[in-house]
Amino acid sequence: MDVSLKDWGVVIPAGGLVPDPLATRLGTPRKALAQILGRTSIEWTLDAVRGAGFTQIAVVSGEDVHEVIGDDHWVPESTGQIENAQAGISALGHPSKILFLPADSPFLDPAGLREFVGEVEMRRNLDEPKWYAAGLCTRARYEEVFPGWSNPSIRLRDADLMSGAYFATSLDGFQHGADLFRSISESRKSQFKMLLRFGLVPLVRYFFHRVSLGEAESRLSKAFSGQALIVPSADARSIADIDTVEDYERLVAVAEKFLNHP
Repeated sequence: MDVSLKDWGVVIPAGGLVPDPLATRLGTPRKALAQILGRTSIEWTLDAVRGAGFTQIAVVSGEDVHEVIGDDHWVPESTGQIENAQAGISALGHPSKILFLPADSPFLDPAGLREFVGEVEMRRNLDEPKWYAAGLCTRARYEEVFPGWSNPSIRLRDADLMSGAYFATSLDGFQHGADLFRSISESRKSQFKMLLRFGLVPLVRYFFHRVSLGEAESRLSKAFSGQALIVPSADARSIADIDTVEDYERLVAVAEKFLNHP
């Protein structure tokens, strides 16, 4: 998809440390430094971001990541997830559009990144300064690409979706929603906690699969006081990440299929 990335910045918050047993299996408490086919997850991620055509990139992390990626793109980590995001945005000179990506999704694909941004650009309301967009993938597509893998899904009336790596926002949207982002980021893997943010009735309707994709966007727009976009066609590879030892083992097992290595 032909899309201009001139006004876009990419922030990769790669701070934070994981506990055992994952840290022991990775050989590091930093998921960004997990080794896959002889390279770190953050290096694979940067390959995809640069391959997609992004030039404004900030990786927010510690000195251990700095030693791997060098001075290009590195920003010293701060005290928390939201603070790290703010540090990355500041280092890029406050771009008007921001794509947030994790450091533990090594299968990210340049074409998938561009397609997500293109969909956001096509659908966003140009008169609304505050907007937010999340890339989701259908369970059917995910299981087609990764047969036998299992991850939690968001079950809507008209779709069974899985959340992954893509999250974008306008600068105005980020500044307005920082407190809400903090709450959601802390419960990213808990559908129940996320749904409680939007009231008991939507929660009940969700568990009976009565909430449509359009209704979900509407409710999220109201909660964020801006335009919320759900992009249900995200690349299935953006769902694969490293949260458990099992996640890491299965990524390593199929890495040859998805990564171009020397």
